[in-house]
Amino acid sequence: MNIGAVSEKSGLPAKTIRYYEDIGLLKPDRAGNGYRDYSTESVHRLRFLQRSRSLGFSVESAGNFSPSMATATARART
Repeated sequence: MNIGAVSEKSGLPAKTIRYYEDIGLLKPDRAGNGYRDYSTESVHRLRFLQRSRSLGFSVESAGNFSPSMATATARART
């Protein structure tokens, strides 16, 4: 699914989704045309991040709650 669809389903702006990708919290596949191709898991992860942020957690803290996100965050720091 493209970034517009993910933005609509997650309730987050495309800019925020790209930021989370830039810092390593999200890693979409790439379609044959080079466009980002997000999965349903990406939508769930984004909703989790959004909810964590609304509860007052930092992006870094929210990223460390899930093992897969913690691994991505650690990789992004190196």
